[in-house]
Amino acid sequence: MSISIKPFGKTPSGENAELYILKNKSGASVSITNFGGILNAINVPDREGNLGDVLLGRVPGRSSGEEITLFDAVAWATASRTANAR
Repeated sequence: MSISIKPFGKTPSGENAELYILKNKSGASVSITNFGGILNAINVPDREGNLGDVLLGRVPGRSSGEEITLFDAVAWATASRTANAR
């Protein structure tokens, strides 16, 4: 398995976001940001070995350099509620 990191735009507060790409030996990969755990792509091979993005609900055309929001975040809903948890 390999892990690569690429720049992925700015958060609404102006911080740099990064895209982590995890890839296995068969070419399947997942791309996830360090900003709320936003999934950007899930590429898996079909029965003929052709890779395709199977992530549903992704904003078409989202690319590096655009401002990203927490709309797609998986960590946002709970992380904002645990700051003063007891």
